[in-house]
Amino acid sequence: MLIEFGTLSKLTGKQIFYDKAKRALVETYNRRSPIGLIGTRFNVETGKWTNTDSHISAEIDSYYEYLLKRVAVW
Repeated sequence: MLIEFGTLSKLTGKQIFYDKAKRALVETYNRRSPIGLIGTRFNVETGKWTNTDSHISAEIDSYYEYLLKRVAVW
């Protein structure tokens, strides 16, 4: 979401869109497992994982793609 919300921030001049998307990414990263993996779902109100399964297909692959794109774009 950083690319889309970062662009929205630039177009509107409102930094809050980028800041919120960045916080979501940072909070997800902070909740990774001891070996650096993330689960597929967490409760946005409690911040606790509701599904800690990790894999390389749908649901998780986008997270890693966006991490790479974030570095490449910004």
